[in-house]
Amino acid sequence: MPVVERSPRYPAYPLRDALQFARALYETEKRSVVPLESVSRALGHEMLSGTAKVKIATLRQFGLLEDVSRGKVRISDRAFTIIMKPSQEKFREALDAALATPSLFQVIRSQYPEASDQTLRYHLMHDMRFSEEGADRAIRAYRESQELANPSPKDYSGDDDADHEEASKDQRSSAGAGRSTSQHRPASGVDKHGVIEVAYTWPLPGGIDAQVILSGQPTPRAIDHLIGLLEAWKAVVDEPPPVEELPQNEATVLE
Repeated sequence: MPVVERSPRYPAYPLRDALQFARALYETEKRSVVPLESVSRALGHEMLSGTAKVKIATLRQFGLLEDVSRGKVRISDRAFTIIMKPSQEKFREALDAALATPSLFQVIRSQYPEASDQTLRYHLMHDMRFSEEGADRAIRAYRESQELANPSPKDYSGDDDADHEEASKDQRSSAGAGRSTSQHRPASGVDKHGVIEVAYTWPLPGGIDAQVILSGQPTPRAIDHLIGLLEAWKAVVDEPPPVEELPQNEATVLE
C-alpha cells in the first residue's frame, strides 16, 4: 500500500483571512460555546466539509479559536480583542501574538528570516517533508501574514473611518479630472476590527461615482455574486424620464 505524503501542520490561510473567519463566527454566534458544525455554517458551509475543517484548523493555528470541550469551541480572548479593539495597544499585542503562534512561522523566522521563496520551498520539502503543494501554500500564508506585522502608520491609527474617507476623496478627485471608465488603484487599509478592507472607485456616466468596499481580497465567485446582486437591483430601478425639449416658440414665451 503506497505511503501518502502529508505536510506538517501549518495555517493554510494567511492571518488576514483567519481574522475574517473569526469575525464571521463572532457576528453569528458571539462568544457562545458552539459545536464545530455551527462554526462551519458561520463560515459559509452547509456541513463540516474538508474546506470548513481547514478554516477551523487555521483559526486554531493562530490562536483565534478556543477548545472548550470535545467538539465544542468558542472565539478566543485574542480574537475577541482583535475584533473589538478596546485600545490600540491591546489590539496590536493580540495581533502580534497571533502572528507569532504558528509553530511553522516560528521556525521560518528563527532559521530562515531572509530566505527567498525558492530556498524556503527547498527546506520545507527536504527538511520538513512538506509536499510541493503544501510548501507553496505554507509560504504564501507566511508571506501574506507578515504583511500585517509591519503596517503603515495610518493602517492602525485608530481613525479608520477618516482614513477611508480621505482615500475616497482622493479617488473621487482623480475620477473627476479624467472621467475615464478605467478602474482606479484600489485604496486599502485595516478596519477597526482588524479586517483588511479594499475600496474600488469607478466613474459612471452622468457624473456619478461608484465605490465598492470589500472586507478582504475578492474572489471570482464573490465578484460573480456581486454582479448578480447588481443585476437584480438594475431590474427594479426605474429609468429617469427623458428631458423633453420645448418647441422654439414655447421656449421664447417662457423666457
